[in-house]
Amino acid sequence: MTGKAKASPSPGTGQARAREPRTRESAVGEAGTGEPGKTGTRRRSLRRDALQTREALLDAAGRIIPVQGQAFGLPDVAREAGLGMATVYRHFADVPQLLEEYQARVIRDLTSALRAVPRDVDARQQFRLMCTRWVDKAGQWGPAAVRIRSHLGVLDRLRQGDPRIAELYATLEPVIGAMVAEGQIPGQPLDYAVLMWVTIFDERIILELRQTMRLTRSQTADRLAAAALAILDSARADVGQRAAD
Repeated sequence: MTGKAKASPSPGTGQARAREPRTRESAVGEAGTGEPGKTGTRRRSLRRDALQTREALLDAAGRIIPVQGQAFGLPDVAREAGLGMATVYRHFADVPQLLEEYQARVIRDLTSALRAVPRDVDARQQFRLMCTRWVDKAGQWGPAAVRIRSHLGVLDRLRQGDPRIAELYATLEPVIGAMVAEGQIPGQPLDYAVLMWVTIFDERIILELRQTMRLTRSQTADRLAAAALAILDSARADVGQRAAD
């Protein structure tokens, strides 16, 4: 009877070697797929796909709202996005939830654009650059945003703790404060100044100037910035006291 000779162990293989520590991701990957890191990569891919699907649904809502207002259902969104109802329901339980998220996305988008303005210029120039960014963004989502506006004012929402409005306010208020500090505008309550800025840059006004009056982007931004600055230039520190009286 013949047999295979045992191979001599190479140095070190005959003894138990200390196992190298594994990362959590590699351990999960091995348990799930037999290949290190595969499960973690797949999960990230699924999350990315889910976010892209959610954005596609919100984009579809943004196309529907200017035409139908709030008089639509989730099946309309599914058709517009080219997705099934099961997919829609994985993201939104009903139209009010979808509208709430669309409003949130609008404010996030605006806040992100305003925060991207360079900080290496004086405060008044920052203000003007922000005004131009604001007009640009309102041109994108303004037609939908005007149809789903909150019944609450900006300061009401701020004082009720709306985190999106708080983030927007925290973006605008330092610019106003810097203009006051630099002597560009008179001292005044900052919440009043921010409210005036937000009021002048109402999406409805921007759209009317752009679409009805046919002003260019730069003309719209310049005129609204000048109007806001005229209000801020005329303000005094006792505005809040006069309002209280």
